[in-house]
Amino acid sequence: MTPLPPPPPPLSPSIAAPQPTAQPPRWRWLLAAALVALPVGLAGGFLGARLADDDVVPSAGQPVSVAPGPSGSSSSGSGGTSPVIDAGAIAASVGPSVVTVVSLVDGAEVATGSGVIITADGEVITNEHVVRGADEVRVRLLGETEPRDAEVLAADPPNDLALLRIDGSGFQPAVIAAPDAIAVGEPVVAIGFALGLD
Repeated sequence: MTPLPPPPPPLSPSIAAPQPTAQPPRWRWLLAAALVALPVGLAGGFLGARLADDDVVPSAGQPVSVAPGPSGSSSSGSGGTSPVIDAGAIAASVGPSVVTVVSLVDGAEVATGSGVIITADGEVITNEHVVRGADEVRVRLLGETEPRDAEVLAADPPNDLALLRIDGSGFQPAVIAAPDAIAVGEPVVAIGFALGLD
C-alpha cells in the first residue's frame, strides 16, 4: 500500500484579506447633485414658508408668507392647519435672485450648479464643490442667454459654500428670513439648476 500524500500546509496569516471595492462614482454624483440645490433650496424654503394664499403674486424681492389651509386640514394629524404653498408665486418672487453657476477648466465645462444673489452689487453664494479647481467661473441670470464672468471671493470647503461676485449693480438679492422666523417642519420649495437643467 502506498502512503497518502501529506495534507497541504495551512494558509499563511500574512495573506491580506481582499479589500472592499470603492463606492461607485454614481453615488458621488447623486450626492453632489443633492448638495448643489442646498443653498437655493434653503432660500426658497424660507420664502415658501412665508407665502400668503391671497392669489396675489408678490413683486420680486418682497418677502412672501404662508397662510393656514382650509379649516380642518392638517399636515401632521395633530389638529393644526397645513399651510398652502403657491409655487408659482414663490418662483416669481425668487426667480430673479437664482442663477446658474458654470465652472470651466481649460475652456471646458466641468461643473454646473445653482447660486443665489445675496447683494444688489452682485455677490452670489453657491456650493464650493461647484467652483473647486475651476480656471473660470461664469454666472447666468434668469432671462439672460450669455453668462457673466464671476470672481471667487471666498470658499469654505468644510461647509461646501463659496462666495462669488459678478460685475454690475442693481441685482435683485434674495430675501432671507430671520432664523427665528422659521421652524422645523414648515414646508419648503427648492428652486435651482441641479444637473444643469434649466
